Amino acid sequence: MKIAIMNETGAQMVGKEDKKHNDEDSCSEKDIWTNFTQTTGFHGLNKITFERQNPRQLIRSICWIIVWLICAVFLIYTVIAELKNYYSYPTISNTYIQLEEKLSFPAVTICNMSPRSSEGMQKDVKTNNLYMTTSALYMFSQKVNWSDPFYKEEGYFEAKTKEDLFNHSKNIWESVYLSLFDNVQLKDALSPVYTDMGLCLRFNSDGSQYTAMYGAIFNLQLYVNVMTYFDYFSQSLSSGVKIAVHDHRVEPIMTNEGLVIKPASEAFIEIRRKDYKFLPAPYTAFGNKTCVNKPDYSSSRCYQECWNEIIQHKCGCTDFLSKGNGPYCSYHDYQTCSNPTFWHLLLTYHKETCDCPQVCHYTTYDYSFSTGTYPSEFFVSQISAISGFPEWLIRTNFALIRIYFKDLSITINEQVAKYENAGDIFANLGGQLGLFLGASILTITELLEFIIFLIWSFIHRVKNRGRDEQRKTNVEKFKQTKY
Repeated sequence: MKIAIMNETGAQMVGKEDKKHNDEDSCSEKDIWTNFTQTTGFHGLNKITFERQNPRQLIRSICWIIVWLICAVFLIYTVIAELKNYYSYPTISNTYIQLEEKLSFPAVTICNMSPRSSEGMQKDVKTNNLYMTTSALYMFSQKVNWSDPFYKEEGYFEAKTKEDLFNHSKNIWESVYLSLFDNVQLKDALSPVYTDMGLCLRFNSDGSQYTAMYGAIFNLQLYVNVMTYFDYFSQSLSSGVKIAVHDHRVEPIMTNEGLVIKPASEAFIEIRRKDYKFLPAPYTAFGNKTCVNKPDYSSSRCYQECWNEIIQHKCGCTDFLSKGNGPYCSYHDYQTCSNPTFWHLLLTYHKETCDCPQVCHYTTYDYSFSTGTYPSEFFVSQISAISGFPEWLIRTNFALIRIYFKDLSITINEQVAKYENAGDIFANLGGQLGLFLGASILTITELLEFIIFLIWSFIHRVKNRGRDEQRKTNVEKFKQTKY
């Protein structure tokens, strides 16, 4: 009787201990899941109950699982694509017009279509053939026999100087005999510059000229004498002047750029300013390239410096065009080395001969162009009487060029980042979460809490498994104990 009572008492004690541990484990994974689905902000999870005794509810749960997983897969795909897009540094372009009270005037390069002067030139057969080889008629010239003593005697093997350059060119100061800016006569506003077309003049080379005026009666007026009476072999078969309107930091390739103004004409060149603003690295511009964000940098000057180094390395001299420090090439070196090298470099201008990326901020000028006869028959005699130039020269060589702003506006094309800060990507991701799962940042916090509870429940269950086995062993031993 005593043993039975003790067995019963022991069983009660073990039962109480089992009940205690069962109470500790009462928060099972199923309970955690049920609590999560009934309280979370995730849409659709409260429809997933896994009630096996209710087939209709089970089928409903399976359908909702399929729908929820499809949405989750699309969400993951969208999030990955959005993050990839974010780290590719995407951009968008904005175009707007900005009105100014005054604008900096562009640089203007003026070149004679036939810059080399025939004045004082020895026009024998050999000399004519020599200059024809680098002119527009080069295909009709004869190959120069540089072993002929004539070329050495005439100094074609001697290094050229800047004085030679001016002596062999038309007088640039007489070619623009009058210049006005906003109806004020200019003094020392034009400077000589050597281009691929030869010796030219440039207005506003330092970008210091500003204007608050616009229209054809204001801004820049150039009175030009083409001096066709001194024409000689050149790269062009036409007569006139070529005008390039450009930013003062840019060195234009005059052969490829600009407008040709013929003699006896008045040209109206109406310009409109455009500014381009691109983002520096890590953003890309001009396709998959990056730009240089330096105020004094320009790709054209970079190319010029690079070309100079190539010409100096290959020819042992520098050309006036490449702005080198000398020694300048002789005409022999110019014709046989530096000039062919320059044109080869020009043909590979956009290839990888030189590493000269585009600048991030630069300015261009659009224009419209119209001409009229200059001067009229009435004014020919008047101008002849005032200037002293003969009428035939005025009719065949004079031109008037007007370059002016249409208005004081700037059309700005600006590249801006699609994502200005991390908040933009979070806003997009939040929208995707809400679209697919009806979730938010707080809902994600609920999901993290659910995962933590699951992990805790699993660890607790594994930890108590050994304790349960030990408890069962103790119960068996207790039942087998004899009193």
